[in-house]
Amino acid sequence: GLAPVSKIDATTEGYLVEIVSDDYVYQSISSVASNEANIDFHLSNQTSIKGQITEMDGSPLSNVLIQAVSTKDPWHKTATATSDDHGNYTLIVTPAPDYVIQAAKSNYFDNITIKPIPLKVRLSSMPAH
Repeated sequence: GLAPVSKIDATTEGYLVEIVSDDYVYQSISSVASNEANIDFHLSNQTSIKGQITEMDGSPLSNVLIQAVSTKDPWHKTATATSDDHGNYTLIVTPAPDYVIQAAKSNYFDNITIKPIPLKVRLSSMPAH
């Protein structure tokens, strides 16, 4: 059940309604008024984008900031991660067909070469716990 909220707090602060599950993307609705009904949530499964960041010679590059942004829904479908000591990263995202992946690291901005290349990206659902 829900924890009781005083009438004064409900009137001045409203409610925060949130849904939490290991298998779905977190969602919340803030400032829900007292006696409001029909608060609907549409939960989406999580999936992941995985990869490895390397130097030009193939050696792994750690502590690189990786960001995935959906071009159609950039305010709601974004994820960030940092590459580990082996250059590996995992982004936990809501499924979308249009993610753009960006990478950034200090002192590497002068060495960027942008070439359009085809990528094979496989999205898979996160396993249930």
